[in-house]
Amino acid sequence: MKINFRLFLKITLALIIVYFSFVQSTSAQGGEHTGFYLSMGIGPEFGNIKGKDDTGTFLEVQGTAYAFDMQIGGAIRENVLLHGTVGVKSIFGPTINDVKLSDGYTVDEYFFGAGMTCYLRQNYFVSGNLALGQFSLVDESTQIGYNSDNGFSYQLKAGKEWWVSPRWAIGFALELGGTFVTNELTNGASEKYKGNRFGLRFNATMNGRK
Repeated sequence: MKINFRLFLKITLALIIVYFSFVQSTSAQGGEHTGFYLSMGIGPEFGNIKGKDDTGTFLEVQGTAYAFDMQIGGAIRENVLLHGTVGVKSIFGPTINDVKLSDGYTVDEYFFGAGMTCYLRQNYFVSGNLALGQFSLVDESTQIGYNSDNGFSYQLKAGKEWWVSPRWAIGFALELGGTFVTNELTNGASEKYKGNRFGLRFNATMNGRK
């Protein structure tokens, strides 16, 4: 079952408004990140997906996307976290080769891998992830779709969080990423797909602190 990213985004934006004044009055300086680590981000994402073969570019996908990522792991030392990472970027009603499709069509870009997050002074953070990525196109009315092979993917994030409880922090981050896939065809030819991602995240993190 697909995540309703539009509803999810509305909920998180509401949480931003509700918590904003609370965050400003309760943010703690010098929080320490230790122990179990769970971090989730959601927000709008931009960038296109292009496909090329021996004849040149044959596919270009455009459209504003909704994106979600999650990191689960733990601290290897204070403020340094190792984690597994999963994420998805979904374009509802994409524009493919300058033709706008209905919202019944979805183009997804998935990735799963591992990475490291480091927290700096005043709870600024940077995160890097290496992963396997895949593209898919689904017609929701028929549930018929296309999945590419797996390929190299990466994600970089940088942002700031504020403590809102002894275990939870919320904040914002910028995200940059990409996925590169080569499909080997039965006739010996190949197709190359490249996706570029950049966007904004509302971030929520559960972790220990002293």
